[in-house]
Parts: sequence; structure tokens; C-alpha cells
Amino acid sequence: GQPVGQCDFNRRLLCIEKEIISPRFEKMKLGQIDKSKEPFSVRNKPFFDIHAARK
Repeated sequence: GQPVGQCDFNRRLLCIEKEIISPRFEKMKLGQIDKSKEPFSVRNKPFFDIHAARK
């Protein structure tokens, strides 16, 4: 319930995982959400630190 738009990237990513992705996944496992009937999907796209990229 707190605004996270001004938080750092890692905090925002954690909030998305904890408050959106994980609860939806649990509801799908329990059969309370039918993913095939949704108009769009929600997923977490992993990113790597820019320093890990080749030069």
C-alpha cells in the first residue's frame, strides 16, 4: 500500500515479486486463477547488472 516509484530498482523489483507475481502464482496453483482466460500475462523478466555485460 506504499508508493514505491521513487525507490531504487532492486526495491521495486522485490515489491513486484512479493506483491504481484508470487500471490498470482499461488492462486494459479490453487486453481483460483485460470491463466488461459486472462487477456494478458504478468511475469518477472530477470535483468543483469550492467557491469556483468561484456565490453
